[in-house]
Amino acid sequence: MYAKKCTVNIEKGLHARPSAQIAEEAVKYSDHEKVFIRKVNGNQEPAKVGSVMDLLVLSASYKIELEVYSNDDSAAATVDKIADFIDCLQE
Repeated sequence: MYAKKCTVNIEKGLHARPSAQIAEEAVKYSDHEKVFIRKVNGNQEPAKVGSVMDLLVLSASYKIELEVYSNDDSAAATVDKIADFIDCLQE
């Protein structure tokens, strides 16, 4: 498993627009279906990074720490890119 942590830097959290931006960024990568995201201290099912609905269900609020991960090490570059994208995402 390969994982990278990131932080939600949007005051309103991951609402519809940033969730759509993350999903749009994710589908640029052919291995995006192997990449998931979850709250670091949460008990929820992981979200698919390419699914706006899954990202909304996370209910990730401001400054919450997330973990982007894949069970397939070949998707490590995509994990890094998505985590970095989330860290840089602002409104």
